[in-house]
Amino acid sequence: MNDSQQVIESGATPDSRPDWDVESVIEQVWGDLGGTFTRSTIRQEVEEVIPVFKDARIQTYVPLFVRKRTVERLRDGSSGVAPRRHA
Repeated sequence: MNDSQQVIESGATPDSRPDWDVESVIEQVWGDLGGTFTRSTIRQEVEEVIPVFKDARIQTYVPLFVRKRTVERLRDGSSGVAPRRHA
């Protein structure tokens, strides 16, 4: 199977960059968490979570899964990043 067939059959591209809007997911996570983490921290987490779903056969819902996993990791502290303190 060549790369063009892979794109047609799975909806995913063979490269590591997703074909959906990462910035939109970052904004959604930022809103979900009420601004308690910086966007750069959220971006780092999103970039760590994306590879978990890179081989998903159906890519349609991957942004939702990335959003959910990122929020969970930041909320429960498993990411190792503490929320920022407001003055």
